[in-house]
Amino acid sequence: MKKLILFTVMIFFGMALKAQEIFFPTKEGTVLVYKSFDKKDKETNTVKYTITHLTLSGDDMDITYLIESLDPKEKLVFKDEITIHKKGDKLYFDMSNFINKAAFQQNGEIPAEIQVTGNNMEVPSNPNPGDVLPDANVEMAMKLGFVNMKMSAQVTN
Repeated sequence: MKKLILFTVMIFFGMALKAQEIFFPTKEGTVLVYKSFDKKDKETNTVKYTITHLTLSGDDMDITYLIESLDPKEKLVFKDEITIHKKGDKLYFDMSNFINKAAFQQNGEIPAEIQVTGNNMEVPSNPNPGDVLPDANVEMAMKLGFVNMKMSAQVTN
């Protein structure tokens, strides 16, 4: 009887640990590769996400990704580093990372005339259907010669 109770407790403990996992990879060194294709099945773009650093502090976690955008000939087009923060049961994404900065690069760098701001998007670390998410936004302001342009995006539930 004691063995059965011990076995049952171990099963429930294992299930509780499994429930705390995040829905995407968190192991340092993991590489995710996404390829885009046109209508003729010709590769148009490759994006590689590499987990370069993982910082654990109790229940909190910072996951740093190296993002590399490559053209069809595997030539580097753009490289950036982003960090996702996990605090408790929430994930926080910096909304400025959702702007395709490769489109604005000059000589491998983003010009100082482009400013990207926004708040953090908050997502449950273990999302469920019907979860209500807080709003998030991102804004980009550019000065290109005599043209001033401002773009903003609102992410609402």
